[in-house]
Amino acid sequence: MPPKTPSTSQMLDRHGPLVMKIIWSLVPSMDDAQDIFQDTFLQHHLAFSQGRTIHHPKAWLCQTARNAAFKLRRLHQKQAVPVADEMLHQHPAQTTHPDHFLMLEKIRDLAATLPDRQAQVFAMRNFEQLSFAEIAGQLDCTEEAARASGYKALKTIRSLMGDRQEDSHV
Repeated sequence: MPPKTPSTSQMLDRHGPLVMKIIWSLVPSMDDAQDIFQDTFLQHHLAFSQGRTIHHPKAWLCQTARNAAFKLRRLHQKQAVPVADEMLHQHPAQTTHPDHFLMLEKIRDLAATLPDRQAQVFAMRNFEQLSFAEIAGQLDCTEEAARASGYKALKTIRSLMGDRQEDSHV
């Protein structure tokens, strides 16, 4: 007999903060983050009410949220909508120095320009602090492939950050 999928209420209690942390690390505004959060748990509720079994509910929620966040970012990029600087005004951790938020915003924006796999690995590794083994499990790839994507992403972001820092001194 397959394991019973936990109810949406149980999943919200257990994994809501993690799901929001993932979404917030990938989208520029709290409104977008809340929409994706609500939609993620609505999708879980629909699957639960239809009797579908979700074998790895935490991973399912995280991946569903991550996919929606990347989809939204791609949509914004296609429409050439600039990323809003709402992080300083709406981020829950108001106690950190503002320069930290500016740097984080720059890194998030650069990560959004990476190829999807690299962006996913970068976010999972740096914003969720997952191991490469955990990332590989969630992305259904080998640990070596996850590690390679993470390396390429980090190398690209470091290169772009160096370029941006040089531009600001000109």
